[in-house]
Amino acid sequence: MPYVIYCAAYSSVLLIGFTMRISHRFRALVIGFCLTTFFGLAAYWYRLDLSHQAMRADALGRAEVVALQLAGGVSEQMSAVVRGVDFMLQTLRNERLDDRHAFDMAVKSALSALPPDSLAQVAVIGADGYLTFSNLAQSGSVFLGDREHFRVHAESGEDRLFISKPVLGRVSKTWTIQFSRPILKAGKFAGVLVLSVSPQYLSRTLENLGLGPNDSATLLRQDGSYLARNRRIEDFVGKSVVPERPYLQPDALAQGVFHSLATLEQIHRIVAWRRLDSPALVVYVGLAEADVLAPVERQIRESWRANLAGSLLVLCLAGVVVALLFRGERQKAQLARNELMYRNLFERNASVKLLVDASDGRIVAANPAASHFYGYARDELEKLRLSDLSGLPPEAVAADLQQAWQEKCNHFFFPHRVASGEIRQVEVYASPLEQEGHPMIYAIVHDVTERQLLESRLKVSEARYRGLFEVIPDGMMLVDADGQIQLWNSAALSILDVDEAGLKNRVVKLFYRDGQPVAPADYPSRQAIKAESSRGLYAVHTTAGERKWLTINTRRLPPEANGAPGGGVVTFADITRVVALEESLLISQSVFDAAAEGIMVTGPDNHILRVNPAFTRITGYSAAEALGHPPSLLASGHHSKEFYQAMYQSLEEKGNWEGEVTNRHKDGSLFVERLKISSVRNKEGALLRYVALLSDITVKKRQEEDIWRQAHYDPLTQLPNRTLFLDRLSQALAQANRRESHVGVLFIDLDKFKPVNDTYGHQVGDELLRQVAHRISSNTRDEDTVARLGGDEFVVLLPAIQNEADCLKVADKILESLIYPFRLGEVIAEISASIGIALSPQDGNSAEVLVQQADAAMYQAKAGGRRTIRRAAD
Repeated sequence: MPYVIYCAAYSSVLLIGFTMRISHRFRALVIGFCLTTFFGLAAYWYRLDLSHQAMRADALGRAEVVALQLAGGVSEQMSAVVRGVDFMLQTLRNERLDDRHAFDMAVKSALSALPPDSLAQVAVIGADGYLTFSNLAQSGSVFLGDREHFRVHAESGEDRLFISKPVLGRVSKTWTIQFSRPILKAGKFAGVLVLSVSPQYLSRTLENLGLGPNDSATLLRQDGSYLARNRRIEDFVGKSVVPERPYLQPDALAQGVFHSLATLEQIHRIVAWRRLDSPALVVYVGLAEADVLAPVERQIRESWRANLAGSLLVLCLAGVVVALLFRGERQKAQLARNELMYRNLFERNASVKLLVDASDGRIVAANPAASHFYGYARDELEKLRLSDLSGLPPEAVAADLQQAWQEKCNHFFFPHRVASGEIRQVEVYASPLEQEGHPMIYAIVHDVTERQLLESRLKVSEARYRGLFEVIPDGMMLVDADGQIQLWNSAALSILDVDEAGLKNRVVKLFYRDGQPVAPADYPSRQAIKAESSRGLYAVHTTAGERKWLTINTRRLPPEANGAPGGGVVTFADITRVVALEESLLISQSVFDAAAEGIMVTGPDNHILRVNPAFTRITGYSAAEALGHPPSLLASGHHSKEFYQAMYQSLEEKGNWEGEVTNRHKDGSLFVERLKISSVRNKEGALLRYVALLSDITVKKRQEEDIWRQAHYDPLTQLPNRTLFLDRLSQALAQANRRESHVGVLFIDLDKFKPVNDTYGHQVGDELLRQVAHRISSNTRDEDTVARLGGDEFVVLLPAIQNEADCLKVADKILESLIYPFRLGEVIAEISASIGIALSPQDGNSAEVLVQQADAAMYQAKAGGRRTIRRAAD
């Protein structure tokens, strides 16, 4: 149905859209017809769809009744099967209690009554849970006390039939369903009698119901376990239906119907159930909805096809009716449009148009443009004859009218007099036509007075343009369609240094930029007639032996009025000086690119304009990444604002600056560069750009730092050596003199170091010295300097102290830190130290004197006993 309605709606929309161009009355008629057809079809298909839905609902209702009837019949059959098995079970139990020998015979008799494929087994389980009898295996060795059918009877003590869910037998190794009753002696539990049958045995009854291939009949326990099924029970044994099924609920009715998707199959079914009272079993029959609805759906499809054909026929008939209506309306509208188009072409056209009687020259009709051009009102103009307007004799006008009527000539030039008396030159295009059998001339008149005046002015201008041609500084030549030089200016002769004969004979030879001669057929004067345009650079050798570089342009002229080729124009200019400058620039560029130093050019606004490849190698930034950015792109943050201010001040005052700068590479690493910057100014002194040369001296600086460190630091402890210590001491004394403060020097000599070094070796001794250096440094301030003078002698510089007490405080801390044992690998060493103190200016005011005084005080400390501190004056 949706497809038909869509087709009708789409057709209606198209027709309605088309009618927008038609008259309102006709549009209303067509729209009404289309909407009536559309809503009629929609209503019909809606009712048809409702009838189809009713057919489906009726079929499903009948199927529910059939399913309930089948469920009732199946429940009766399964009840009979269960009663039969229970009767056999009770008979065997009675025989077991009365006579064991008779019991064996009864078992054989009962099993012989069952089908061969029922996999029947009779077993007796003792009160202790062990198998005491089985027709399939030896008893006594199999424990079955954990089985559900044993525990139910052992726990309840009731004499009732129990049916288990399918279990995998420990003896038979196959799936079986256990029918069991308790064995009671004197009212006490004495064991369980079990009759095991295969699910296939119970399913045989359901297989003969004659259900469809997608229908199902099933026997379930109340917990949802499958016991029997009309087909493929082997795929369902050991499984259960979903617990949400209505027949498994505690408050479920004895019978009922519902629609659902099968638990283990992708089939929608109508399910009817029936509960068995004793024991608690459920039988349900499921009929596949698709199979139930299949005949109905076939009938619906046939109805669809028939009604679709009828609907399409109605649409076609409606289309034919609308098409016929449109055809008549279009023809009517076309006539109106043709009339309107003619009126527009004649009345609203800006060109002057006249309709003239060919027999007597009378003006039959004139458009508003003609009235405006001639200066007459339309009614006045239509009373005149063509000879009244023309400056020609009447007989000449009549002759021209006859030529136009006979189509011998349709293009004329006349002088026409307008109402003001002014004579205007007109160009007339005439076409013959008949109006009600009378010969007419349709004339289109163009005022060409201005054009003729322009043509006369062009003749005057030609001489002027010829003069301009001569004074143009570039060489110019005109060539004809054969490539022969026909016209040239004086500059062409001057640039090529030839006379007219030499120019026409092409005595000057052309060469390409690589020095190869140009073939005569490839000369630009020849190319001018072959290609639309061309441009090239050539070298010429003049008769005076001079080499000139010419840039030559050619352009092909448009064809002449008769269609003949128009030739071409060749222009050329002497750019020898430009080429020389270009070569100089190329040399400069090659030097710029090949320079080992990085080059960076910035504008007055301090943004990068150019960089060379060496800049990229040094900084890591490509030209594309650097251009447009300020040089601060490389800034590392190691230099102060004052540093850069001094740099730009030098550039402003001296025009250059040179120094070392620490910058940051693109990858984030730091590097040191030697930087030279020069400012470039014009003649007036205005700043044009900055040019910077930079080279990476990071390795060189690192080498210099390594050399300096080797010269000023102890390689074992990494402490300053004597040279660096004396330098720092001298600086501290100079500052102390300015501030009127004191400088202290501690001279430390280790006690008992030599025995450790001699006993355990130099490696242990070296490690001891490193740890001593660390402990001394840990007990001093950041501004203090700890140095090793050699051997086991250390000195400490204490700048800017107030008095001797400050020195003693530091010395005590150092001495205290050294008395703790040192762990040197496997060795534990104990040492101490003797410390001598010197204080400026009391003990000296020079670095050498202070060290000597502290050294002397240290020897006094050693003489007084180990772990001692002495002042130089003591």
